[in-house]
Amino acid sequence: MASTTALLVGDLGSIPSPRIFSGPIHTAMQTVEEFHQRVINVRKRLGISRRRAWFRGHRFGTHKLLPGIMRRRDGLRHERNLFANFQTESAKQLGKIDSWEILAVMQHHGIPTRLLDWTESLHTALFFALEGKVESPCVWILNPYQLNKKATGKNVVFDQADKIGLDFYEAIKPPSRWPYDLPIAMDAPWRNDRILNQRGSFTFHGNNELPLEESCDDCVRCVPIPPHLVKALRAELARSGFDHFRLFPDLDGLARSLKTRFKF
Repeated sequence: MASTTALLVGDLGSIPSPRIFSGPIHTAMQTVEEFHQRVINVRKRLGISRRRAWFRGHRFGTHKLLPGIMRRRDGLRHERNLFANFQTESAKQLGKIDSWEILAVMQHHGIPTRLLDWTESLHTALFFALEGKVESPCVWILNPYQLNKKATGKNVVFDQADKIGLDFYEAIKPPSRWPYDLPIAMDAPWRNDRILNQRGSFTFHGNNELPLEESCDDCVRCVPIPPHLVKALRAELARSGFDHFRLFPDLDGLARSLKTRFKF
């Protein structure tokens, strides 16, 4: 995103607590290995063992799976004007790109949209879940295929090959109405080094303004990170080379990485 504070999978909001996965595997985790086994077990329960799962890290366990524009009660009232103004005033910088690419650029630069960031990398999600001050951090795991089957009847993730077949702006402009109530999963329509390094994708949220974990609770689960594993998981990320510069490959990312490394 535009700065290292606009986190791909650490988007925040002050909304009540998530549904935590319950059942026989929800026992106390004592080691990093047990945490990773929990992730494997949750993926199995979601039916996503053999296909790509999506992850999202939250530093605060109370934050729900809502995109920025839906965190404000009247946010969607401003959606069309935000888009139209950005499209008009950015035309010189962006050139001719489609409405989905424009929406992704808006999200990248911190403008509230219906997009919610996800990643195919568990380590990336962990990085954002464990950065800085944390309080009941967690990682959400999503089955994007099941989500799209539930929302649209199609068992695919929408991308350049399996296109959604809708122009974003035309589909929300009166008298039109967005055709799907539930969120849909889509690969990032616009790519830069940050999105590529973070292996980023999006959910685009529909007419139902409930958080994803409430509207589609059979598609997503939350794995809590116990306080006693925070230090060990941070050490694992450091050994794997997951730092700001890896995920934000620009001078801002390098500066944050060096400040962390030298404890400034």
